[in-house]
Amino acid sequence: MLCLHARDVYTIAIYLIFEQRFIKAIGLRCQRISYEFPVSKYIVGHPTKDFIRHVVMFNEQEMVVDCTCKSYGEIGVLCSHILRVFIVHNVEEIPKKYIMKRWTKKAMNTVVEEGEDRDNEVSVVSASVWRMQSIRNCIKVINEAQHCPAARKLIDLGVLDMSCKVKEYIGGVEGDGNVSNKYVRDETLLDVVEPSTDTVLPDVVEPIAEKVIPTMIQNPPKRKRKIKNGTEKANERNVRPKGIVEKKRNKLKGWNKRRERHVDNLREETQSTDQCIINLPVGGVLVHPTSSNSQLEAYVPDDYFGVHIHPL
Repeated sequence: MLCLHARDVYTIAIYLIFEQRFIKAIGLRCQRISYEFPVSKYIVGHPTKDFIRHVVMFNEQEMVVDCTCKSYGEIGVLCSHILRVFIVHNVEEIPKKYIMKRWTKKAMNTVVEEGEDRDNEVSVVSASVWRMQSIRNCIKVINEAQHCPAARKLIDLGVLDMSCKVKEYIGGVEGDGNVSNKYVRDETLLDVVEPSTDTVLPDVVEPIAEKVIPTMIQNPPKRKRKIKNGTEKANERNVRPKGIVEKKRNKLKGWNKRRERHVDNLREETQSTDQCIINLPVGGVLVHPTSSNSQLEAYVPDDYFGVHIHPL
Protein backbone atom coordinates (compact mmCIF):
# COMPACT_ATOMS: atom_id res chain seq x y z
CA MET A 1 0.00 0.00 0.00
CA LEU A 2 2.91 2.36 0.62
CA CYS A 3 4.13 1.95 -2.96
CA LEU A 4 0.64 2.51 -4.34
CA HIS A 5 0.27 5.70 -2.33
CA ALA A 6 3.74 6.87 -3.38
CA ARG A 7 2.88 6.18 -7.03
CA ASP A 8 -0.19 8.40 -6.78
CA VAL A 9 1.63 11.22 -4.98
CA TYR A 10 5.23 11.42 -6.20
CA THR A 11 6.60 12.14 -9.65
CA ILE A 12 8.13 9.35 -11.69
CA ALA A 13 11.73 10.17 -10.77
CA ILE A 14 11.03 10.41 -7.03
CA TYR A 15 8.83 7.30 -7.09
CA LEU A 16 11.70 5.26 -8.55
CA ILE A 17 13.91 6.39 -5.66
CA PHE A 18 11.15 5.53 -3.17
CA GLU A 19 10.60 2.12 -4.77
CA GLN A 20 14.32 1.33 -4.62
CA ARG A 21 14.39 2.20 -0.92
CA PHE A 22 11.23 0.18 -0.25
CA ILE A 23 12.76 -2.91 -1.88
CA LYS A 24 15.89 -2.40 0.22
CA ALA A 25 13.76 -2.09 3.38
CA ILE A 26 12.30 -5.56 2.89
CA GLY A 27 15.71 -7.18 3.50
CA LEU A 28 16.46 -5.20 6.67
CA ARG A 29 16.15 -6.56 10.20
CA CYS A 30 14.02 -4.58 12.65
CA GLN A 31 14.39 -5.19 16.41
CA ARG A 32 12.48 -3.24 19.07
CA ILE A 33 14.66 -2.31 22.05
CA SER A 34 12.27 -0.13 24.09
CA TYR A 35 8.61 0.84 24.22
CA GLU A 36 6.97 3.67 26.15
CA PHE A 37 3.50 4.36 24.81
CA PRO A 38 3.22 5.67 22.18
CA VAL A 39 6.95 5.79 21.31
CA SER A 40 8.80 2.71 20.08
CA LYS A 41 12.54 2.46 19.58
CA TYR A 42 13.98 0.11 16.96
CA ILE A 43 17.39 -1.01 15.73
CA VAL A 44 17.27 -1.39 11.94
CA GLY A 45 19.97 -2.73 9.64
CA HIS A 46 20.99 -5.54 7.35
CA PRO A 47 21.80 -8.69 9.33
CA THR A 48 25.04 -9.45 7.45
CA LYS A 49 26.17 -6.22 5.74
CA ASP A 50 25.56 -3.59 8.44
CA PHE A 51 27.85 -3.97 11.43
CA ILE A 52 26.88 -0.46 12.60
CA ARG A 53 23.10 -0.10 12.46
CA HIS A 54 20.64 2.78 12.84
CA VAL A 55 18.12 3.68 15.55
CA VAL A 56 14.55 4.62 14.55
CA MET A 57 12.12 6.36 16.94
CA PHE A 58 8.43 5.99 16.01
CA ASN A 59 5.43 7.68 17.64
CA GLU A 60 2.32 5.68 16.77
CA GLN A 61 -0.15 8.28 18.01
CA GLU A 62 1.23 11.38 16.28
CA MET A 63 2.85 9.50 13.34
CA VAL A 64 6.24 11.09 14.02
CA VAL A 65 9.35 9.15 13.05
CA ASP A 66 13.07 9.88 13.24
CA CYS A 67 16.13 7.96 12.07
CA THR A 68 19.81 8.43 12.89
CA CYS A 69 20.78 8.31 9.20
CA LYS A 70 19.04 11.70 8.63
CA SER A 71 18.38 10.84 4.97
CA TYR A 72 14.96 12.51 4.94
CA GLY A 73 16.45 15.84 6.00
CA GLU A 74 18.94 15.60 3.14
CA ILE A 75 16.75 14.88 0.09
CA GLY A 76 13.18 14.83 1.43
CA VAL A 77 12.43 11.12 0.83
CA LEU A 78 11.95 8.59 3.63
CA CYS A 79 14.88 6.23 4.15
CA SER A 80 14.73 2.43 4.02
CA HIS A 81 15.04 2.18 7.83
CA ILE A 82 11.85 4.22 8.39
CA LEU A 83 10.04 2.29 5.67
CA ARG A 84 10.95 -0.95 7.44
CA VAL A 85 9.35 0.33 10.65
CA PHE A 86 6.25 1.38 8.65
CA ILE A 87 6.03 -2.15 7.25
CA VAL A 88 6.16 -3.61 10.78
CA HIS A 89 3.35 -1.29 11.96
CA ASN A 90 1.24 -1.85 8.80
CA VAL A 91 1.27 1.83 7.82
CA GLU A 92 -0.62 2.03 4.52
CA GLU A 93 0.01 5.68 3.57
CA ILE A 94 2.91 8.06 3.90
CA PRO A 95 2.15 10.72 6.55
CA LYS A 96 1.42 14.12 4.99
CA LYS A 97 4.11 15.82 7.04
CA TYR A 98 6.74 13.69 5.28
CA ILE A 99 5.55 14.42 1.73
CA MET A 100 7.38 17.41 0.32
CA LYS A 101 5.33 19.41 -2.17
CA ARG A 102 8.28 19.87 -4.52
CA TRP A 103 8.37 16.09 -5.23
CA THR A 104 4.61 15.69 -5.84
CA LYS A 105 2.70 15.63 -9.11
CA LYS A 106 0.60 18.61 -7.99
CA ALA A 107 3.63 20.89 -7.62
CA MET A 108 3.31 22.13 -11.24
CA ASN A 109 -0.45 21.60 -11.58
CA THR A 110 -1.76 24.23 -9.17
CA VAL A 111 -5.01 25.97 -10.13
CA VAL A 112 -4.58 29.72 -10.43
CA GLU A 113 -7.08 31.53 -8.20
CA GLU A 114 -6.87 35.29 -8.46
CA GLY A 115 -8.90 37.77 -6.47
CA GLU A 116 -10.90 40.68 -7.83
CA ASP A 117 -8.06 43.10 -7.18
CA ARG A 118 -5.34 42.65 -9.76
CA ASP A 119 -2.66 44.11 -7.48
CA ASN A 120 -3.37 41.57 -4.73
CA GLU A 121 -0.81 38.80 -5.29
CA VAL A 122 -1.48 36.85 -2.13
CA SER A 123 -3.46 34.08 -3.87
CA VAL A 124 -1.59 34.22 -7.19
CA VAL A 125 0.83 31.43 -8.02
CA SER A 126 4.14 32.00 -9.77
CA ALA A 127 4.27 33.04 -13.42
CA SER A 128 5.99 29.83 -14.53
CA VAL A 129 3.23 27.65 -13.05
CA TRP A 130 0.50 29.76 -14.65
CA ARG A 131 2.31 29.70 -18.01
CA MET A 132 2.62 25.91 -18.08
CA GLN A 133 -1.01 25.48 -17.05
CA SER A 134 -2.21 27.85 -19.80
CA ILE A 135 -0.05 26.11 -22.40
CA ARG A 136 -1.58 22.74 -21.51
CA ASN A 137 -5.11 24.15 -21.78
CA CYS A 138 -4.38 25.73 -25.17
CA ILE A 139 -2.82 22.56 -26.53
CA LYS A 140 -5.89 20.60 -25.42
CA VAL A 141 -8.26 22.94 -27.31
CA ILE A 142 -6.05 22.95 -30.42
CA ASN A 143 -5.91 19.15 -30.52
CA GLU A 144 -9.70 18.98 -30.37
CA ALA A 145 -10.14 21.44 -33.26
CA GLN A 146 -7.33 20.34 -35.58
CA HIS A 147 -9.57 18.25 -37.89
CA CYS A 148 -12.35 20.86 -38.28
CA PRO A 149 -11.66 23.93 -40.52
CA ALA A 150 -14.51 25.91 -38.94
CA ALA A 151 -13.16 25.27 -35.46
CA ARG A 152 -9.70 26.32 -36.62
CA LYS A 153 -11.11 29.64 -37.85
CA LEU A 154 -12.82 30.23 -34.51
CA ILE A 155 -9.55 29.60 -32.66
CA ASP A 156 -7.59 31.93 -34.97
CA LEU A 157 -10.13 34.75 -34.55
CA GLY A 158 -10.26 34.20 -30.80
CA VAL A 159 -6.47 34.33 -30.47
CA LEU A 160 -6.25 37.60 -32.44
CA ASP A 161 -9.09 39.20 -30.48
CA MET A 162 -7.63 38.03 -27.16
CA SER A 163 -4.18 39.33 -28.10
CA CYS A 164 -5.55 42.81 -28.88
CA LYS A 165 -7.55 42.95 -25.63
CA VAL A 166 -4.51 41.93 -23.57
CA LYS A 167 -2.36 44.59 -25.23
CA GLU A 168 -5.04 47.23 -24.63
CA TYR A 169 -5.36 46.23 -20.97
CA ILE A 170 -1.64 46.16 -20.30
CA GLY A 171 -1.16 49.49 -22.08
CA GLY A 172 -3.91 51.12 -19.98
CA VAL A 173 -2.51 49.81 -16.71
CA GLU A 174 1.04 50.85 -17.48
CA GLY A 175 -0.05 54.34 -18.59
CA ASP A 176 -1.81 57.12 -16.72
CA GLY A 177 -4.91 55.08 -15.89
CA ASN A 178 -6.75 55.54 -19.18
CA VAL A 179 -7.03 52.78 -21.74
CA SER A 180 -4.38 53.27 -24.33
CA ASN A 181 -5.26 53.33 -28.04
CA LYS A 182 -1.80 52.11 -28.99
CA TYR A 183 -3.09 48.67 -29.87
CA VAL A 184 -6.24 49.06 -32.01
CA ARG A 185 -7.70 46.18 -33.92
CA ASP A 186 -7.51 46.38 -37.68
CA GLU A 187 -10.98 45.52 -38.99
CA THR A 188 -9.67 44.78 -42.48
CA LEU A 189 -7.12 42.38 -41.03
CA LEU A 190 -9.51 40.53 -38.77
CA ASP A 191 -12.41 40.68 -41.21
CA VAL A 192 -14.90 40.51 -38.35
CA VAL A 193 -17.66 42.77 -37.08
CA GLU A 194 -17.21 44.72 -33.84
CA PRO A 195 -19.01 42.77 -31.10
CA SER A 196 -22.22 44.35 -29.85
CA THR A 197 -23.84 44.18 -26.45
CA ASP A 198 -25.92 41.16 -27.49
CA THR A 199 -24.01 37.93 -27.79
CA VAL A 200 -24.15 36.74 -31.40
CA LEU A 201 -22.70 33.39 -32.27
CA PRO A 202 -20.97 33.19 -35.65
CA ASP A 203 -22.25 30.87 -38.32
CA VAL A 204 -20.44 27.62 -37.91
CA VAL A 205 -19.84 25.67 -41.08
CA GLU A 206 -20.45 21.98 -40.96
CA PRO A 207 -17.18 20.21 -40.26
CA ILE A 208 -15.52 18.77 -43.31
CA ALA A 209 -13.76 15.53 -42.63
CA GLU A 210 -10.27 15.55 -44.01
CA LYS A 211 -9.06 12.60 -45.94
CA VAL A 212 -6.36 10.92 -43.96
CA ILE A 213 -4.22 8.52 -45.92
CA PRO A 214 -3.14 5.75 -43.59
CA THR A 215 0.54 5.02 -43.64
CA MET A 216 1.64 1.45 -43.95
CA ILE A 217 4.02 0.38 -41.22
CA GLN A 218 6.69 -1.85 -42.67
CA ASN A 219 9.18 -4.10 -41.01
CA PRO A 220 12.64 -2.61 -40.47
CA PRO A 221 15.25 -3.63 -43.03
CA LYS A 222 17.27 -6.62 -42.03
CA ARG A 223 20.86 -5.91 -41.19
CA LYS A 224 23.68 -8.20 -42.02
CA ARG A 225 24.93 -10.33 -39.20
CA LYS A 226 28.26 -9.31 -37.81
CA ILE A 227 31.16 -11.66 -38.21
CA LYS A 228 33.49 -12.11 -35.27
CA ASN A 229 36.58 -14.32 -35.29
CA GLY A 230 35.54 -15.89 -38.54
CA THR A 231 32.30 -17.25 -37.08
CA GLU A 232 28.86 -15.80 -37.70
CA LYS A 233 26.79 -14.77 -34.73
CA ALA A 234 23.42 -16.49 -34.52
CA ASN A 235 20.14 -14.96 -33.34
CA GLU A 236 21.59 -11.47 -32.97
CA ARG A 237 19.01 -8.68 -32.64
CA ASN A 238 19.15 -5.45 -34.56
CA VAL A 239 20.22 -2.52 -32.36
CA ARG A 240 19.07 0.97 -33.25
CA PRO A 241 21.70 3.72 -33.44
CA LYS A 242 22.04 5.72 -30.23
CA GLY A 243 22.28 9.49 -29.97
CA ILE A 244 24.81 11.56 -28.07
CA VAL A 245 22.43 12.32 -25.20
CA GLU A 246 21.57 8.66 -24.71
CA LYS A 247 25.26 7.67 -24.75
CA LYS A 248 26.02 10.27 -22.08
CA ARG A 249 23.09 9.07 -19.99
CA ASN A 250 24.23 5.43 -20.20
CA LYS A 251 27.74 6.51 -19.26
CA LEU A 252 26.43 8.33 -16.19
CA LYS A 253 24.38 5.29 -15.22
CA GLY A 254 27.54 3.20 -15.37
CA TRP A 255 29.35 5.71 -13.19
CA ASN A 256 26.52 5.64 -10.65
CA LYS A 257 26.68 1.85 -10.46
CA ARG A 258 30.43 1.91 -9.96
CA ARG A 259 30.03 4.60 -7.30
CA GLU A 260 27.46 2.51 -5.43
CA ARG A 261 29.74 -0.54 -5.53
CA HIS A 262 32.66 1.56 -4.30
CA VAL A 263 30.56 2.93 -1.41
CA ASP A 264 29.46 -0.59 -0.42
CA ASN A 265 33.02 -1.92 -0.53
CA LEU A 266 34.31 1.04 1.48
CA ARG A 267 31.61 0.59 4.08
CA GLU A 268 32.39 -3.10 4.43
CA GLU A 269 36.09 -2.37 4.91
CA THR A 270 35.38 0.32 7.51
CA GLN A 271 32.94 -1.81 9.44
CA SER A 272 35.25 -4.81 9.39
CA THR A 273 38.04 -2.61 10.80
CA ASP A 274 35.74 -1.33 13.55
CA GLN A 275 34.67 -4.87 14.31
CA CYS A 276 38.29 -5.89 14.89
CA ILE A 277 39.07 -2.86 17.08
CA ILE A 278 35.92 -2.73 19.21
CA ASN A 279 35.46 -5.57 21.68
CA LEU A 280 31.73 -6.09 21.30
CA PRO A 281 30.08 -8.66 23.60
CA VAL A 282 28.51 -11.75 22.12
CA GLY A 283 25.14 -10.94 20.58
CA GLY A 284 25.69 -7.18 20.84
CA VAL A 285 24.81 -4.66 18.15
CA LEU A 286 26.68 -1.43 17.42
CA VAL A 287 24.45 1.51 16.41
CA HIS A 288 24.91 5.10 15.32
CA PRO A 289 24.56 7.81 17.98
CA THR A 290 21.16 9.35 18.57
CA SER A 291 22.65 12.83 19.04
CA SER A 292 25.55 14.69 17.46
CA ASN A 293 27.53 14.92 20.72
CA SER A 294 27.39 11.23 21.63
CA GLN A 295 29.55 8.34 20.42
CA LEU A 296 28.69 4.92 19.05
CA GLU A 297 26.43 2.88 21.30
CA ALA A 298 26.34 -0.86 21.86
CA TYR A 299 23.16 -2.77 22.65
CA VAL A 300 23.60 -6.12 24.35
CA PRO A 301 20.75 -8.61 24.93
CA ASP A 302 19.60 -9.37 28.48
CA ASP A 303 17.07 -11.67 30.09
CA TYR A 304 14.24 -9.15 30.59
CA PHE A 305 13.33 -6.93 27.64
CA GLY A 306 15.90 -8.26 25.19
CA VAL A 307 18.52 -5.51 25.05
CA HIS A 308 20.14 -2.81 27.14
CA ILE A 309 22.69 -0.07 26.46
CA HIS A 310 26.25 -1.13 27.06
CA PRO A 311 28.89 1.66 27.22
CA LEU A 312 31.93 1.22 25.02
